[in-house]
Amino acid sequence: YADSDNALLCDRAVAYMGGIKVGNAPLVAMSANIAYMNRGWGVRLTANYAGLRYVEAEPMRRTDRVSRQASLSPEMFRRFTEQERLPDAVTADVAVWKSFRLKGKRDDDYRRLVASLSVRNLLGTERVVYSARESLRIYRRSIAGDYLYEPFPTRYTYAYPRTYYLAITYKF
Repeated sequence: YADSDNALLCDRAVAYMGGIKVGNAPLVAMSANIAYMNRGWGVRLTANYAGLRYVEAEPMRRTDRVSRQASLSPEMFRRFTEQERLPDAVTADVAVWKSFRLKGKRDDDYRRLVASLSVRNLLGTERVVYSARESLRIYRRSIAGDYLYEPFPTRYTYAYPRTYYLAITYKF
């Protein structure tokens, strides 16, 4: 369907989706935690890895109507039909907290006050790609009286930079 007026563009079209991987979901994910607690104090260091991630594929770009008609060369056809692999992502987080045990009105009534500080993306990496999707739109350029078609660039969403959280909780 057209994005401008919702008109039907092609019906029962075949798309070149062979070999396409699930987009925006890592095929390999690992996380490691190290925690230490003593006398109400605690610290946790977390390392995360996400690999074998791919851009969310756009089926319409891979139909004959678009990829074959718009491609003047095998290289341009590959630009319409190949799926981009995203770079592997590595992040580290750290958290520090202090827990205070408070006595309530009765002898068996204990309450807890916890103050914590955590830092996400401790390394401060600002170029970690969180997700990406192919654009349905296509450039059309006139070159020497002929038209050249090419796909719009991929749309990327990046992870948050270094982020700080301060939390105070009271459990009763």
